[in-house]
Amino acid sequence: MMRSWSSSRGLWLRLRDALFEGPLPGKHNFTGVTASSQCSLGKVVEKCARKQQKQMMHSASSSSWNRSCNDRNTLLHVSLGAGLLLSMADASSGRTGRIVHAEKDEEHGGEGECQECVGEVVKETNPADKHATAKWRVFTDRARDLHQQGRVEEAREFFRRALVEAEKGFGPDDEHLAASYQNLAELLRINGELDEAEELYLKAIGLLEMKSKMKPEQEAEKFEGSSFVSAPIRAKALATTVDRLCGLYLHMRPKKLKVSRDCYRKALRLKIAAFGGDHIEVANTLANAAQVSRLEGDQKDAIDLLGQSLDCLLRNQGNEDESGQMILHESLKLFRGRSLQLAHLLLKQGSQKERSDAEDVLRRLIKLTMHSMQDEDDSASEEDIVRKDLQVCNLFCQALVQSGNGSKCQKALTFLKHTRDHIMEVNAGRKGSLQQDLLECAVNRQLAEAHLCVASHASPESRKEILKEIELLDIEKRQTVVEHWWTDLQAKEGLRSRRLLPSVSLEFLFYLKLEADIEKELGLVPNLAKLEQVLDSLERMQISESSKEEIRRVALFIKDKVV
Repeated sequence: MMRSWSSSRGLWLRLRDALFEGPLPGKHNFTGVTASSQCSLGKVVEKCARKQQKQMMHSASSSSWNRSCNDRNTLLHVSLGAGLLLSMADASSGRTGRIVHAEKDEEHGGEGECQECVGEVVKETNPADKHATAKWRVFTDRARDLHQQGRVEEAREFFRRALVEAEKGFGPDDEHLAASYQNLAELLRINGELDEAEELYLKAIGLLEMKSKMKPEQEAEKFEGSSFVSAPIRAKALATTVDRLCGLYLHMRPKKLKVSRDCYRKALRLKIAAFGGDHIEVANTLANAAQVSRLEGDQKDAIDLLGQSLDCLLRNQGNEDESGQMILHESLKLFRGRSLQLAHLLLKQGSQKERSDAEDVLRRLIKLTMHSMQDEDDSASEEDIVRKDLQVCNLFCQALVQSGNGSKCQKALTFLKHTRDHIMEVNAGRKGSLQQDLLECAVNRQLAEAHLCVASHASPESRKEILKEIELLDIEKRQTVVEHWWTDLQAKEGLRSRRLLPSVSLEFLFYLKLEADIEKELGLVPNLAKLEQVLDSLERMQISESSKEEIRRVALFIKDKVV
């Protein structure tokens, strides 16, 4: 059952107050990434603008450049990064005397008139200008519709025609021209034409920055008393357009990875100034900046930025308009995803403090999920949440086992046995894939690690029984299978091999560490020959430098622990 926005917002505020117990890990000073999400601008538009926004804006505030470049659900519309900023502001101001965008145009498929927006004429403009602005609106709407249908080349032509009409009707230094630059840039970005897209984004940003520097009296003199885009709307438009450019630079990595870092610094400053420090847009830019830091190998900074993003999401109160329900849902969804990212990064650092921080992050996520389910009259315990969510279970059990605490390791055993049974049940009768088999191997390895943790706190007799339990997991056989995948993927070429090789390499290393731990438990001397083999083969692997660095770091950490 869907809640009203007021009740949904009340739930989010109660959850935020109940759960925000201080900042998450991080020193909270920005240094430095995916792409930006769309803005929700319910606080700065009129009632009619909201109607048009519901028809034409993105349905969520969390879209990411991680999506495929062929994602046809990305709506290209009259936007300055934030959505219908200019068409909405123009519609409510009556710049051309009537809402030409809303007039019915059978030939081009225009929209019906929005009666609530038609106001008094502030100043009549030249009929030729009115005709050009009308064509600009119609061409832009038509281009957006064509792109949604997958007719990219036709959409491109209409966006180009809209750009020409924007310059004719609004002038060479008007925000509507910046909107046209960005619309075409977005289409080119999705189509893989990145250099031309960059050029158009820079034109849009340059125009908006120039307009932002103008004094109010200069604008008033130019428009001779007519209404124009307000400074707050322009500030939001500039911030989100810069953020989109940053996402484009990230997409062009490694060539422009450093540029994207500097770009996100600028985007963050602009967004804080335009939206306020607690807005979901600021949270999204912080998360994007964290990806840049992670790709550059600065894990500490990535952790700090993700921690700030989660703090911001907890403080964010959403937007008080018709999109409120969507913003609430997306905030919870984003909080989950970023909590998992942060916990994963913390667990990879190796120190006891960071492992403890990872556990705290995951417990907060579990607590939030429990509260949200209880509000829906669906009671849930910690065990229920962990068992139902494989990703949460995987990371939470890692944190419990790495704590070295016997009772926590015993709890991890309970979770992992349930997870293993569930995976085997799901995979039964299915044609196996490497990803599915790798997941099954990983769960069985974690089970063995949890058993060893429990054994370290048990009596000698109990240890013998625990080692027998480990034997039943066929660890040696599974390690041989993982090693075969690792060798096989190195010999293959192609995108699939490059994508899978880092995960398989890390799993192989984890199995080598498990093998060494079992040998130490049995009083044997661990053999590090295969670990050295992984390190020696790194330079030959056809994977990204950041993946190589992560594999090298894990291998050296394991070597140090074993020795």
